[in-house]
Amino acid sequence: MDNKLKKFFFPYIPAMVNILERWLSRKALDGWRLENACGWIFVFRKCTPYKTRFFAYNNIGTSKGIAGDYALSKRLYARRKSPINKQNHEIYEVDVDKIDKFFETTVLLRNKFYLKRYFIGTLFSIIFILPSIYMMMVHHIFIVFVIFWGSIFLYSLVSIFIMIREILIS
Repeated sequence: MDNKLKKFFFPYIPAMVNILERWLSRKALDGWRLENACGWIFVFRKCTPYKTRFFAYNNIGTSKGIAGDYALSKRLYARRKSPINKQNHEIYEVDVDKIDKFFETTVLLRNKFYLKRYFIGTLFSIIFILPSIYMMMVHHIFIVFVIFWGSIFLYSLVSIFIMIREILIS
C-alpha cells in the first residue's frame, strides 16, 4: 500500500451520521483526503489540510423520496474533483461554496427521517416485547423473542437520544 494512504476504523450506526460527517471534516482539516469507504473502514490519502464538509446517508429501509433527495443533493452539491465522489458511496464530499438553505434543509430532513424511524422501532419493540415477556413468565418460552425485541428497543432508544442531541446541536 502507498505510504501516503492510511486506513482508519470508525464504527458508527446510522444515527451517528452527523458525528461521522464532522469526523471526516476534521480529518480533512488534519490533512487527510477521503479516498474510499467500505463499511467502517475509511481510506485516506495524505494531503494539504483543507476545509470541507461531508454528507452521509444510509438508505436501508428508506423511502424512494428520501433516496431521491440524497441523489439530487449529491448532483447539486458534490465537490467535482473529490475521489470519494467519483465512486458510488453513501457519503459524498460537499462543495462548501455551493451550500445553501436547500442543502441545510436536506440535512435536517434526513435527521428527522432517522429520528422518526427510531421512534417507530421503539414503539414496535415495546408492542412485541410485552407479549413475549408474558409468554416467557407464564409458559417459560420465547426468551429469544424477549432478548431480540429488548435489543431492538435498546438500539432504537440509544439512536433516538443520539439523533435528538445531534438535532439540538445543529
